[in-house]
Amino acid sequence: MTLSFRDFSEMNAARRAEQAGGGTEESWHLTEWTNALAGEAGELCNLAKKTRRARPSDPTLEDSKEAIAHELADIVTYADIIASKLDIDLGEVIREKFNIVSDRVGSKFKL
Repeated sequence: MTLSFRDFSEMNAARRAEQAGGGTEESWHLTEWTNALAGEAGELCNLAKKTRRARPSDPTLEDSKEAIAHELADIVTYADIIASKLDIDLGEVIREKFNIVSDRVGSKFKL
């Protein structure tokens, strides 16, 4: 099943609305949301670090792929929440930025 950014964003907003009042998120400022995003990025970095250092007790990259995938999903989810709070269409801004970088590096690939 293909998932569009728009579909994801709508479901993400609906799930947050369903839980309104059940947590502190409604009162969160942009800094709380960005800190949550940074926390998820930190968890991803920590997983990558452990696979790289390869101590006997550390997981292999293959063993960590599912956890890494879940951290990436958490990062995208928080990025979408932040974009929503700022009335930014994340899918559209990703397309725009991708094309800006393509122009800068001389790539023919555009979205």
